Amino acid sequence: MNRNTENNMARAFKNIVACVPEKTEDGHFDEAAQLIKVKREYKEAVDAYEKWLVDGDRKSETEYLEEIADTVTALATLLWAHTSNDKVPGRRIELVFAMVNLKNALRGYHDFEKEGEKK
Repeated sequence: MNRNTENNMARAFKNIVACVPEKTEDGHFDEAAQLIKVKREYKEAVDAYEKWLVDGDRKSETEYLEEIADTVTALATLLWAHTSNDKVPGRRIELVFAMVNLKNALRGYHDFEKEGEKK
């Protein structure tokens, strides 16, 4: 990945902020409920994508992007809530992303000048 792309991505994703996670009646993090929320947000993103394909207008595209951002936020909330009791909150998330980024780089998935993964 070239430095310009890396900088643009860092700027684009810097505003991802986890929300208050789904909780049980006694106030504890409810992992299953948060996963269901992620699934629901993802379905809304797919539905918005399909609407955008049909309508093809800027409003539908914006709604689609908003639903993707909602999905990413729900995922960030899941990651944060799952690891928030760690000795150093956030550190394990950094390490997991470093591991995934390394794996993806080794597979060539960060080479934006070439075609994407063959399916």
